Amino acid sequence: MELRLASILLIWMMLVGTRASCVPTCKDSTVNITEGSRVPNPANCFEFYVCSDPLGGNNLTLSPEPIKCPNGTYFDVSSSKCKTIPSDGSAYCENLCDPCDLKCEAPGTLIPDPYACDSYYICLANNESIISNCGDDQSFDYIQGSCVATSDAVCYKSCDPCKVYCVHEGKVPNPFDCEGYIYCEPPYGQTEFKCPPDHQYEIGSQKCVPYGDPNQTCDNTCTDDLTTTSVTSTTTETSPTTTADQQ
Repeated sequence: MELRLASILLIWMMLVGTRASCVPTCKDSTVNITEGSRVPNPANCFEFYVCSDPLGGNNLTLSPEPIKCPNGTYFDVSSSKCKTIPSDGSAYCENLCDPCDLKCEAPGTLIPDPYACDSYYICLANNESIISNCGDDQSFDYIQGSCVATSDAVCYKSCDPCKVYCVHEGKVPNPFDCEGYIYCEPPYGQTEFKCPPDHQYEIGSQKCVPYGDPNQTCDNTCTDDLTTTSVTSTTTETSPTTTADQQ
């Protein structure tokens, strides 16, 4: 039964597709991408990547880091240029996605595990998914959408667990402060909040909850300085600090 299910899933995946859209790439078959082409940063409308062909063999690669548009501008996908932010209130920063929280788009789609290169997710119906592991000495190549030899695999590295990706309005955890959270309002900015004393931020309920034990503490995911996709933020014990996105 398991072998039959695996065979059905394999055929399904080959027919439907393999990649999720929250992945910056120079190998999108739906767009004419050449040397020097700019591609958007799916998590930040003020940034873009540049494609280049280092060996001259028509094998385009993505720039290691995104490039920021000048202040007062955003990256316009249709023109592949940085344009002035509209002054009439028109929407210009939509459909952002969190590279650490990849979503299934269609049954049969393969999406990488943001935290492990040797595993991936198979998208099923109703936005559900199951995790699957590559074989020995293999890793998931998110460009090819399949498991290949680890030495040849292009691993998904877009997710940084120590970055805050403000891609939708609402609360997100602060990886450097489990007793606080960040309220996002893209594209305008984000505000860092502290929970009341003896409270920690609970991801499931998206609120500060009291510790069960007076001596209890929580563990931070990261220990260095806080960074976000658009701004470096600081905080105080008594009041929130609001910061604006770099544009």
